[in-house]
Amino acid sequence: SEEFNMIHPPDVIPKYAPDAIIGKVGTGAPVASAAAPAAGGAGAPLLDKGGHKARDWSRHDKNRKLRMEGEGKIPGWIGALCYMVLGFMKEILF
Repeated sequence: SEEFNMIHPPDVIPKYAPDAIIGKVGTGAPVASAAAPAAGGAGAPLLDKGGHKARDWSRHDKNRKLRMEGEGKIPGWIGALCYMVLGFMKEILF
C-alpha cells in the first residue's frame, strides 16, 4: 500500500520476508484443499493428550456450586471479614 511504501525502504520485503506472497486480496484462484494428515501437522488437534484419559469436571462443578451456595465454615460478617483477610494474604504472599 502507499502507507507501507512511504515508511519502508523498497528492499524491505525481499530482505526480511522473501517467501511472502504479495498481491491483492481476493484476486487469486482458490487453492485445492488436501486431506489433513492423520498424525501431526496443521490438521491435528492442538490439545490432544495422546492417549491420556480425559478429566471429569462434574465433581469440580458440583463442589463449586455447593461452595458458592453456603457461607463457609465461619458464618456471618465475622466470617466475611476473616475470608477477606485470608484472600488479601493469599494475594500478597503467593
